[in-house]
Amino acid sequence: MRRDVDFALPIFNWAPLTPDALAQRVRCQPQRRRTFDAGSFQDELIGARHTDCFRINKTHLAGRVVKHEHTFTIAIVTAGTITADVGGERHRLQTYDKVLLPAGLGPVTWSPENGPAELLECYPPI
Repeated sequence: MRRDVDFALPIFNWAPLTPDALAQRVRCQPQRRRTFDAGSFQDELIGARHTDCFRINKTHLAGRVVKHEHTFTIAIVTAGTITADVGGERHRLQTYDKVLLPAGLGPVTWSPENGPAELLECYPPI
């Protein structure tokens, strides 16, 4: 095309925004997706109303939770230590550990150790 970066700059809105206006425009407010036993719950952080490229949920674990996601999932432990029981195997995950869960894996039992824990979960689009 033989055009430089300046050619693309008009597509951006360069108007200044106050911090409050920016937060109003881009901040995603969590939406309660579902609740589990023992005070555990899952919030949607980014969903179909924000983008059609991916979804992100955060699961707060206060006790043992059995989840069966029917899609590929990337899970990151963001707080605490969690034991994941899946397919007859047990895995101990600590803060910042990451795990890939293939579609069709079946139920996973998530159990926090020594207090509450949190998982950040990323899914492909619906």
